[in-house]
Amino acid sequence: MHSILIQHIHDAPLLGYIIIGLGMAIDGEPFLFAAAFLAYVNAIDPLTTLIIVYVMTIVGDIGWFYLGSHYHKLPHVFKVWIEKFAGPFDRFLIGHPA
Repeated sequence: MHSILIQHIHDAPLLGYIIIGLGMAIDGEPFLFAAAFLAYVNAIDPLTTLIIVYVMTIVGDIGWFYLGSHYHKLPHVFKVWIEKFAGPFDRFLIGHPA
């Protein structure tokens, strides 16, 4: 079974590395599984993928930590966006503690 996306990533692996790197920095696990699948089908190099996943996970964690630790210094526009995104999760977690 061949996919158009896998064919494009196989033809231009830099595209796959960029998508995986940004995805790992922002979200994580779904892109990790996608990266593992792409490496398994030889669409991208497994060693390069491992290095990108590792580095971008650390970069993403540091970036999210920095954003959270400097929340009070952010412009109002970013605070509104963060509250709009995180507010529903916060309300759910407060209503349903583990």
